Amino acid sequence: MEPDLETCRAVLEQQRSDWNAGDVEAFMTGYAASEETTFVSGSAVKRGYAAVLSAYRLKYASKASMGELSFSDVQLRRLSTTVVLATGRFAVVASGESATGLFSLVLVRGDGGWKVVHDHTHST
Repeated sequence: MEPDLETCRAVLEQQRSDWNAGDVEAFMTGYAASEETTFVSGSAVKRGYAAVLSAYRLKYASKASMGELSFSDVQLRRLSTTVVLATGRFAVVASGESATGLFSLVLVRGDGGWKVVHDHTHST
Protein backbone atom coordinates (compact mmCIF):
# COMPACT_ATOMS: atom_id res chain seq x y z
CA MET A 1 0.00 0.00 0.00
CA GLU A 2 1.17 3.54 -0.72
CA PRO A 3 2.81 5.40 2.18
CA ASP A 4 0.06 8.07 2.27
CA LEU A 5 -2.65 5.42 2.41
CA GLU A 6 -0.78 3.63 5.21
CA THR A 7 -0.56 6.95 7.08
CA CYS A 8 -4.32 7.51 6.64
CA ARG A 9 -5.00 4.00 7.90
CA ALA A 10 -2.80 4.79 10.92
CA VAL A 11 -4.92 7.90 11.63
CA LEU A 12 -8.05 5.72 11.74
CA GLU A 13 -6.34 3.12 13.92
CA GLN A 14 -5.19 5.84 16.33
CA GLN A 15 -8.74 7.17 16.51
CA ARG A 16 -10.02 3.67 17.26
CA SER A 17 -7.41 3.27 20.00
CA ASP A 18 -8.21 6.67 21.51
CA TRP A 19 -11.93 5.91 21.42
CA ASN A 20 -11.41 2.59 23.16
CA ALA A 21 -9.33 4.37 25.81
CA GLY A 22 -12.33 6.64 26.47
CA ASP A 23 -10.49 9.77 25.35
CA VAL A 24 -12.76 11.95 23.20
CA GLU A 25 -10.21 14.78 22.97
CA ALA A 26 -7.49 12.45 21.70
CA PHE A 27 -9.97 10.84 19.27
CA MET A 28 -10.74 14.29 17.88
CA THR A 29 -7.08 14.96 17.02
CA GLY A 30 -7.79 12.86 13.92
CA TYR A 31 -10.10 15.64 12.71
CA ALA A 32 -8.95 18.93 11.20
CA ALA A 33 -9.27 21.74 13.76
CA SER A 34 -11.14 23.87 11.24
CA GLU A 35 -14.48 25.58 10.78
CA GLU A 36 -14.68 23.60 7.52
CA THR A 37 -14.78 20.22 9.29
CA THR A 38 -18.20 18.57 8.95
CA PHE A 39 -19.89 15.57 10.57
CA VAL A 40 -23.08 14.13 9.09
CA SER A 41 -25.13 11.49 10.87
CA GLY A 42 -28.82 10.78 10.45
CA SER A 43 -30.53 14.10 9.77
CA ALA A 44 -27.94 16.16 11.67
CA VAL A 45 -25.00 18.10 10.25
CA LYS A 46 -22.37 19.52 12.59
CA ARG A 47 -20.15 22.20 11.07
CA GLY A 48 -16.81 23.16 12.57
CA TYR A 49 -14.37 21.29 14.79
CA ALA A 50 -15.75 22.88 17.97
CA ALA A 51 -19.33 21.80 17.16
CA VAL A 52 -18.23 18.23 16.40
CA LEU A 53 -16.19 18.03 19.60
CA SER A 54 -19.06 19.46 21.64
CA ALA A 55 -21.48 16.88 20.22
CA TYR A 56 -19.08 14.04 21.01
CA ARG A 57 -18.51 15.33 24.56
CA LEU A 58 -22.26 15.56 25.15
CA LYS A 59 -23.13 12.12 23.77
CA TYR A 60 -20.06 10.30 25.10
CA ALA A 61 -19.41 11.78 28.54
CA SER A 62 -17.65 8.69 29.90
CA LYS A 63 -15.54 5.75 28.80
CA ALA A 64 -18.49 3.46 29.56
CA SER A 65 -20.75 5.40 27.17
CA MET A 66 -18.07 5.24 24.46
CA GLY A 67 -17.67 1.48 24.69
CA GLU A 68 -15.47 -0.47 22.31
CA LEU A 69 -15.09 0.62 18.67
CA SER A 70 -14.01 -1.60 15.80
CA PHE A 71 -13.69 -1.06 12.06
CA SER A 72 -14.02 -3.53 9.20
CA ASP A 73 -14.03 -3.50 5.41
CA VAL A 74 -11.94 -0.31 5.40
CA GLN A 75 -11.07 0.83 1.88
CA LEU A 76 -8.80 3.78 1.14
CA ARG A 77 -8.78 5.53 -2.21
CA ARG A 78 -6.55 8.40 -3.24
CA LEU A 79 -8.55 11.18 -4.90
CA SER A 80 -5.55 13.51 -5.34
CA THR A 81 -2.09 14.02 -3.87
CA THR A 82 -3.66 15.63 -0.79
CA VAL A 83 -7.10 13.98 -0.54
CA VAL A 84 -8.04 10.40 0.43
CA LEU A 85 -11.49 8.84 0.74
CA ALA A 86 -11.92 6.18 3.43
CA THR A 87 -15.01 3.98 3.58
CA GLY A 88 -15.88 1.09 5.84
CA ARG A 89 -18.02 -0.36 8.57
CA PHE A 90 -17.98 0.41 12.28
CA ALA A 91 -19.29 -1.33 15.35
CA VAL A 92 -19.55 0.05 18.88
CA VAL A 93 -20.46 -2.09 21.87
CA ALA A 94 -21.28 -0.12 25.03
CA SER A 95 -23.16 -1.18 28.15
CA GLY A 96 -24.41 -4.37 26.51
CA GLU A 97 -25.83 -2.52 23.51
CA SER A 98 -24.33 -2.33 20.06
CA ALA A 99 -24.46 0.07 17.15
CA THR A 100 -23.22 -0.74 13.68
CA GLY A 101 -23.10 1.12 10.42
CA LEU A 102 -21.16 2.57 7.55
CA PHE A 103 -18.84 5.53 7.30
CA SER A 104 -17.16 7.60 4.64
CA LEU A 105 -14.37 9.97 5.58
CA VAL A 106 -12.52 12.56 3.54
CA LEU A 107 -8.96 13.04 4.79
CA VAL A 108 -6.82 15.95 3.64
CA ARG A 109 -3.07 16.31 4.03
CA GLY A 110 -2.08 19.66 5.49
CA ASP A 111 0.58 21.13 7.75
CA GLY A 112 -0.57 18.88 10.61
CA GLY A 113 -0.52 15.72 8.52
CA TRP A 114 -3.58 13.76 7.37
CA LYS A 115 -6.82 14.86 9.07
CA VAL A 116 -10.51 14.10 8.61
CA VAL A 117 -12.36 17.10 7.17
CA HIS A 118 -15.66 15.34 6.43
CA ASP A 119 -17.26 12.42 8.24
CA HIS A 120 -20.53 10.86 7.10
CA THR A 121 -21.55 8.09 9.48
CA HIS A 122 -24.75 6.10 9.11
CA SER A 123 -26.02 3.62 11.69
CA THR A 124 -27.77 0.57 10.28
